[in-house]
Amino acid sequence: MGGDLAGGVGAHGAIVTVTVTIGKGFRTGRWYISGMARERGVVPPEERRKLLAADRKAATAAEELRAAVVAAHAAGGSVREIATLLGKSPTTIQSWVKAAVAVE
Repeated sequence: MGGDLAGGVGAHGAIVTVTVTIGKGFRTGRWYISGMARERGVVPPEERRKLLAADRKAATAAEELRAAVVAAHAAGGSVREIATLLGKSPTTIQSWVKAAVAVE
């Protein structure tokens, strides 16, 4: 069950939707009502914080992966072997290695 109960225009001129869900808890068997009003197109502050933190972690992980690829190649690993281990194309691995060499 659940649906839009009300709507309107928010502070930023965005459409506001209020959704209320009524259900019975799977584990508890108790009835509950939950709801949330939000402006469409606006990421709530808590979700914005999580989203930006995840983006920073992904960027850091990508940098660490590229550094590990360059180190494995410098240690004697072939482009093809590294690509196979990571499930990436040899062209990708080769471009990462070349980019690292160009920076040095």
